Amino acid sequence: MAANTKPLIQKVIQSNLEIQKALSTEATELEAQLKELEELIDRVNNAVTSEEVPEAAFEGEFQIPGSKRASGPISSFELLLKESPFYEEASQRAHYLRWTSARPIKGKEAEILADAVKKENMRLEAYRARDNPAAPPIDIANNVQGINWSIVAEKVSDHSNTKRTPEECRIHWVGNLHPKVNHGTWTQEELNRLHDLTANELAAGGKINWARVARDLGTNRIPIDCMKQATTRPRHHWDSLNDQKLREAVQLFGTNNWNLVARHVSPYATTSQCQTRYVRSIDPDIKRGVWSIDEDERLRKAVAVFGNSWVDIAGVLPGRTNDQCREHWGEISTNKVAKGEWTPEEDQQLLELVKELGNKWKAISIRLGGRRTGPHCRVRYDKILRMRHKQTEEATAAVASGVPSQTPPTTDLVGTSQDVDNSASVATLTGSNQPKSVETSISEGNLATTSAQTDSIAET
Repeated sequence: MAANTKPLIQKVIQSNLEIQKALSTEATELEAQLKELEELIDRVNNAVTSEEVPEAAFEGEFQIPGSKRASGPISSFELLLKESPFYEEASQRAHYLRWTSARPIKGKEAEILADAVKKENMRLEAYRARDNPAAPPIDIANNVQGINWSIVAEKVSDHSNTKRTPEECRIHWVGNLHPKVNHGTWTQEELNRLHDLTANELAAGGKINWARVARDLGTNRIPIDCMKQATTRPRHHWDSLNDQKLREAVQLFGTNNWNLVARHVSPYATTSQCQTRYVRSIDPDIKRGVWSIDEDERLRKAVAVFGNSWVDIAGVLPGRTNDQCREHWGEISTNKVAKGEWTPEEDQQLLELVKELGNKWKAISIRLGGRRTGPHCRVRYDKILRMRHKQTEEATAAVASGVPSQTPPTTDLVGTSQDVDNSASVATLTGSNQPKSVETSISEGNLATTSAQTDSIAET
């Protein structure tokens, strides 16, 4: 026996020595690789420090045709197998993600859930018919008693990227998908009854048992719907402080995480409110002026390619939002839009409409028959006011100095300073109908030029 054991022991010792030698060699190679890696890192750091390469030089995304997204050597499914050495850690991570990530059951999963519940009730009905024929039949569509939710969850998980728990499936079925749950429009009678059930508690600021309220309401409403209808969300108002919070939130979270942005701004701000406010009022990259001819041409080409997909269209028009693109296309797509100079008649109509409607430029554009866009009307009106102001200043200076004004007579716009202040109509100057200018009055010796004559200035 001893003679047979000795060679075996020697063989084991020899094998152990060989393994030790192999491990030592492997450790030496790893140390050499680590040393090389450290040298490379030092070289990169020294290069960045010496050449002062900006951080932006290392940023960016590159697309390689035919490439695939990187994946680990072991899938998440394999990590969650009970025989996996990482089962405990993987289970903890999965548990954390399951309770911190919103993955609602919808679409195909909801259909599979309903089918699984139906089959469970059919199984229970078969058992009843076999074991207790005298008992009343099970309501296959509505029964929730005795269902094996573990089997239901397993069936749903087989067709989902997320592992569903039995409790998750039960809650979603009973509280959302059950045939008796009332998701219809609230009637006035329901709202009145809900108000009677909750008015006193809401006024006192106490806690409300919404499950009891839903039960007392008696219309198969779920508690969360009762709470939404009974309580009013305070309205969010934008001010300078909230605008600053919005800028900070966008700086922190970017423009693709509006849920986080809304939480940062206010408990009462919604995602759509924050996105709309930033895009329409705060974003410094958004253009808000009149569209250029080049932009109009790009817009026409984009509409020809993308149709009515305004998000895609805005993507090829830097500085313009999808709302701006849609509204401007509605203005220029009609053949009525005029591109030439404004006529005296149009100027007169414009001033009359401003006097009537104020600065409602879109309404003014419509009243002009769509020939001029709203922004064009605003720009033209501002130009008229600037010209009128310049006329008045030059005329006043000319009368005071006794020197004829150098401003040439206009053939486009005339009007008094009172007209400018009241946004009144514009008169045209043509031929013999042109009133005396300041120069004419002075040349005729009429130095007592009245203020009314002074205001009758014409200028292009």
